[in-house]
Amino acid sequence: MTRLVIVVAALTLATSVLLGQEEPQGQSERREGLIERQEPPDEAIILPRGTRVPLVLINSVSPRNAAPGDKLYLQSVYPIAVNGRILVPPGTYVSGTVTDTKRPGRVKGKGQIRLRFE
Repeated sequence: MTRLVIVVAALTLATSVLLGQEEPQGQSERREGLIERQEPPDEAIILPRGTRVPLVLINSVSPRNAAPGDKLYLQSVYPIAVNGRILVPPGTYVSGTVTDTKRPGRVKGKGQIRLRFE
């Protein structure tokens, strides 16, 4: 019981000390001098043609089992910046659709998959 009383008294003393502290003098001056962040204008920024965007495939796809109309899900790996602004942050999801497939031959030949990104 005495331990409980001591703990409660210590907590009360600690909170009263913390609440009684004053703000350092430089702190209030810094807060007054802050400038609010201005949002950029709502003008459209378009990724230049030919920009390479590294993507990671989330679901698996193979020319053996893929069919036109199958959905693909990808995720960006690195941020893409234009004029100092990040347009595509890392982890952005990209969806796509299989448009055409060509199965590989039994002996030789390579399979093909054509995709359309949305």
